[in-house]
Formats: sequence, C-alpha cells, structure tokens
Amino acid sequence: MNPPTSEPDPLPPDPSREAYVRRHLRFNLAAFFIDAMGWWLGMSFFSAQTLLPYFVKAFGGGDILVGLIPAVFSLGYLFPQLFVAPLTERRQIQRRVVLRIAWFERIAMGLLAPLTFFLAGTAPGLLLAGFFLCIGANAVAMGTNMPGYSTLLTKTIPVDVRGRYWGISGAVAALIAMGGAELAAWLLKGYGTRVGFTLCFLIGFVVLAVTVVPLGWIREPKALDSPHHPNFRAYLSETKGILRRHPGYLRLIVADWLFAFAGTAAAFYTVYAMSRFGAGPLAVGRFTMTLLAAGVIGGFVWGAVSDRFGNRRTLQFSAAFMLAAPLLALFAPSLLLFYAVFFLSGIAFSAFELGMFNITLEFAGETKVATFQGVRALAVAPARGLFPLLGGMLAKSVGYGWVFALSAAAAVAAILMLLAVPDPRHHPVGFRPDPTDRAPDAATDASENDATDEAEEDRKESGRVRIER
Repeated sequence: MNPPTSEPDPLPPDPSREAYVRRHLRFNLAAFFIDAMGWWLGMSFFSAQTLLPYFVKAFGGGDILVGLIPAVFSLGYLFPQLFVAPLTERRQIQRRVVLRIAWFERIAMGLLAPLTFFLAGTAPGLLLAGFFLCIGANAVAMGTNMPGYSTLLTKTIPVDVRGRYWGISGAVAALIAMGGAELAAWLLKGYGTRVGFTLCFLIGFVVLAVTVVPLGWIREPKALDSPHHPNFRAYLSETKGILRRHPGYLRLIVADWLFAFAGTAAAFYTVYAMSRFGAGPLAVGRFTMTLLAAGVIGGFVWGAVSDRFGNRRTLQFSAAFMLAAPLLALFAPSLLLFYAVFFLSGIAFSAFELGMFNITLEFAGETKVATFQGVRALAVAPARGLFPLLGGMLAKSVGYGWVFALSAAAAVAAILMLLAVPDPRHHPVGFRPDPTDRAPDAATDASENDATDEAEEDRKESGRVRIER
C-alpha cells in the first residue's frame, strides 16, 4: 500500500533537514507508536517465551524442538542483515520497502492459523514442520527489514527522544498487550489447544497486519549522502575493518555473545514449570501477562535510564536481571514464585532490547546504521542459533538446572564485559577513526588536494581521535 499522495514531499539533505524532522516529529512518533502498540498486542498471541513452547509441547515436540524456536528466530533474523545493508544504504526513502516486507512478516505468522486448524488433529508432525517453516520465514523477513526500519527511525526520531519513545511506547503497548495475553489464556482453556491456538494466531495476525499500515505514512527526509559501493565484494571489504577500527564496538559484540547464552534459560522456563509444577494453559497465559507487565514497568524505567545515563547502563541492568531470573527458577519451590521468574526475565529483555538497539545506532550514526547493525547481527548469529539448541540438549541429557546455572554464569560474564565497553554518547574513549568515513565535502577536497591528505596523516600520527557518530 503506497502512502497517501497528500503527504509532504521528502526534503533533500540540506541545512533545513533537522527543522523538517522536528516539524513532523509528533506525526512520526504517532505512526511509530501505532506500529509498536500493534506489534506488542499481536505478538502476545505468538509469545516465543510462553505460548510457542507450549504449542510445541502440546503437539508432541521435545526439549530440543523447544530450543529450536529461539534458534530459528535468531538465525533467520540476524543472518540477512549484513547482506541487505548495502541495498538499504543506497535507498533514499525507506518507508515503502519497510511496509511491504513487514506485511510479508505478518502473512508468514498468519499461516499458522489454518495450519493448526487443519493439521493439529490428524498430522501433528507435519504441523510442527509447517510451524518452523512459518516462524523461519517470519524471522528472515524481519531480518531483511530491520536495517531499513532502523534507518527510517534514525532519520525521523532525534537521538535525544529515542530512549523515551521506546520506553514509553513499549510500556503503553505492553500494558495493552496484557489484555491480549489474558484473552489467549482464556481461548486455550476454553477451546482446547487446536481451536484455541487457531484463534490466537488468527487474532494476532489481524492486529499485526492492520497496525503496521502507518509506517507507510512516515514523513521521511531523503537520506544523507553515503558511500556507494560498486559491488557487494567491495562493500564486504569495507565492513571487514569496522571491528578493527572500533574496538569498543567489538567489545559490545563480545558482550552480546554472553547475553545470548545468558538468555538461553528463558526458552525453558515455561516447559520447566509445566514438567515440575504442572503448569497448564491458564498459567502459561498468565506467564505471558507477567512478561508484558514487566515490559510496562521496564519501558518507563529503561527509556529514562538510557536518555539520562546512556545505553550501556541499561545493558548492565539487563545483565543483572538475567542473572537473577535463572537463579530464582533454579530454587523456586512453587509455581507461584515462577511468576517472579517471568517478571525478572521480562525486565531483563526489555532493558536489553532497548539498550542494544539504541547503543548500536549511536555507534553507527545515520549513514551507517544498516552496516553496523548488519555486522553485529552476522557476528552474533552463531551464538543466537547455537546456544538455544545447546540448551535443549543439556536440558534433555542433564536437566534444566544446568541450563539455568550456566545462563547465570554467562550473565555475570556479560556484566564484567560491559565494563570495557565505552558509551558512544558519554564515554567516547577507545575509538579510532575510519579513514573512509570523512564528511563528503572533506573527502572531495582531500581527493583534489594532496596537502589535505598529508595533514590528515599528521593528525592521525599525533593521536587525535575523531568520534564515529
């Protein structure tokens, strides 16, 4: 669906660009908020931590298949990002492509409704195969879309507003989504797994498909000038040096690996509660509500923390809560206390998602958001894909306790690693300049004047450091 023709034409990059962004900020915040609200509400019927593990268990899947859920989501989401980044950077306008791919994401999840209705009673094995194909297609589409979506948000939401936007919108949307989680629990209890999951998937699809439409109405300025690579090989050759030139970003990626292992336990909280305490569909639905309630609180808190103290501080809090959740799960004596486990897990993941997304934008600056996100995504994809499968194997062979204990240990390591990560907003130490990333005018002058090149080398030798923004 193309945006309305009455929308203001995007302005070319010029000194009035910031004024254009500020002038349309309220409209764009409203459009992003509707999308965020719909995403939270719609995904409450597809919760990867609660409902989908219950779905796999209900139709005959084991612990390894439960671990495969986050593995498929992570690999599908992370791997495409670097490969689509050069296409994203060449696009002057992002919103139309973002909207089209977003609809494909939603169609992939919507197909789960007819698959469940027609196959649940007769071919559960085929249903599970179709289930993983659908969530895989959804994840690949999300990964393909993420560089464009991130660039769109970076262009239209100023850096001093992003933390509060993500925090408040996530909190309000999660509050609304709690109603969806309660409805999902009621549907599963009242209609059973076959019809209940069919209705959950159908309702979730409709909500997601309708509320994404405002993304096509974003009032977006044209992109700033960015490097145009003659071919993909040349683009890859440039990205290879990013981690070498930005040691702080490399340390952030190492921390992301540790977060990946620390978060592995979350995939098994639901099935552990089912096996140890006999948690049923109503309890699983209430677990989803608890996660969302944590998102409400975390949204208000982490947005303010990120804006005031920086996103690294938010990530440190995330790691601390990721440490607390598996330890509590390991020693919880009753099902009632497991609600606290999901609350801590929800708080941790809301902090991680907000902090990691925003700190990546700050490391990159507007013109290289897609590239920096793609580099991180490709670097952490093996961890995000392997660790949940490893957790499933450990749960099957030695029990859930080992999964929870190792996840807690990884959270401790993440806390320590983050101490070595500079905040690109408040502590820009340890950055080295990228000689290919000078402003366009300076680059042109340098190509025309050898003296400028020599001066640049002198500055490098004297130890002057330019911040990558």
